[in-house]
Amino acid sequence: MLPAPRFVTPTKIDATIRHRHRAFSVTLVSPGNKKIQVIKVVREIVPGLMLKEAMDLVEHSPFVIEAATSAERAEQIRAMLAAVGAGVHVAPYAA
Repeated sequence: MLPAPRFVTPTKIDATIRHRHRAFSVTLVSPGNKKIQVIKVVREIVPGLMLKEAMDLVEHSPFVIEAATSAERAEQIRAMLAAVGAGVHVAPYAA
């Protein structure tokens, strides 16, 4: 039996996970109450994303906003989304 995946809380990425894994995936779980602000942040994070595309992604969450990213970038994205009230999940990236 495989061990259960370890989920990272909405606070900072655990130091032990950061040292064991080099890449992380960031998932937008829910937009929360401030959907418009979340859409703006998603457009900042994903370059070239049009307004309609960002709206569709946020409305149909959960979705992976960035995969195989560094721990620093994952923490930055998590902080940006959490600041506007979005639910965010950061986990070690598994290809």
